[in-house]
Amino acid sequence: MKAYIVSITSSSDEDKTVINLFGRLENQKSFAAIIPYTPYFYIRESDEKKAKPILDGAKIEKTKLVNKNKEPVIKISYESQTELNKIVREIHQKKIDTYEADLNPTLRYIIDNDVYGVVDISGESEPSERVDHVFTNPKVVPAEAQIPLKVVSIDIESDKKSKDIFCIGLYSKNYEKNFLITDKPVARAVQCKDEREVLSKFRDEMISFDPDIITGWNIIDFDLNYLKGKFEEHNIPFDFGRTNEKIRIKLEGNFFRNSTASVPGRQVMDGLNLIKDPFIQEAPSIKSKEFESYSLEDVSQAMLGEGKIISGKSRHEEIEKIFKTDKEKLVKYNIQDCKLAYDILTKTSILDLAIERSSLTGLPL
Repeated sequence: MKAYIVSITSSSDEDKTVINLFGRLENQKSFAAIIPYTPYFYIRESDEKKAKPILDGAKIEKTKLVNKNKEPVIKISYESQTELNKIVREIHQKKIDTYEADLNPTLRYIIDNDVYGVVDISGESEPSERVDHVFTNPKVVPAEAQIPLKVVSIDIESDKKSKDIFCIGLYSKNYEKNFLITDKPVARAVQCKDEREVLSKFRDEMISFDPDIITGWNIIDFDLNYLKGKFEEHNIPFDFGRTNEKIRIKLEGNFFRNSTASVPGRQVMDGLNLIKDPFIQEAPSIKSKEFESYSLEDVSQAMLGEGKIISGKSRHEEIEKIFKTDKEKLVKYNIQDCKLAYDILTKTSILDLAIERSSLTGLPL
């Protein structure tokens, strides 16, 4: 069956290296694949005798390959990447050159198997708690197909001073959700009595909806980082990926580096970062556009011809006011912000360009 690989990582299982694939099948079911893999590197054949005392437990194979000086090289492999790294360090201490020892198992697997996005995957599978199909050591070969990915946009409204949550919104194709703290029913919203219930229901919904891509506007530096703090405050697992591993966030204070978020089995694509990407900016749908700023309001007006329900410098005060007086308007405002970020990604070819780049290079979305 054809499949699009959304996420590829490596891990250790009982001292053995495994490759973990996650993505979307052509029948629109989600999948994961667990593939045993033996990492390796090369040294000169002439250095084998000198390195031999270090290579206990490693597999040594002759090859037809040579280095840039036309010297024959041999392949050194070990089931455990951790042990292989130790061997590499000891070899370097003996002043022996290594080749391709800096490639991590994930990149090595991509290169060895020519995997750049779409594959054909075959083998036995079974369902799991968070993924529709889990394959164990399947056959994976390169393929071509157009497989739609499931995208969800997230936006949070909160009190600017107290940092209390008002609501969390989700938006996707033919789908919207809003989790709102309220003591009475509100149109288009899921009624929640407090922050803990908002967070718990949001987490459950993300696992159930099972998106491939999570987007939003400044979603890493604000929304996900804010949620991480709130989940910790309420002692709720911050783990709405395709495994029960916690979501990891790395914030960058450097202007030239974007913050990153690792949600197991999914990809986070921040609309704000993408619109600034030089590769994306060369797209015909964007190249001719001029933005007064990179705010969601200015970009959505330029790209979509529509904007936020509430805008301007005093919008935070207005949001705090309508949370108390007009929760229905707050819900509309929140879902509209989700929709704008979603539409910027999906209606302007930005997502298509990111997928094409990933398919050509093997780099993550």
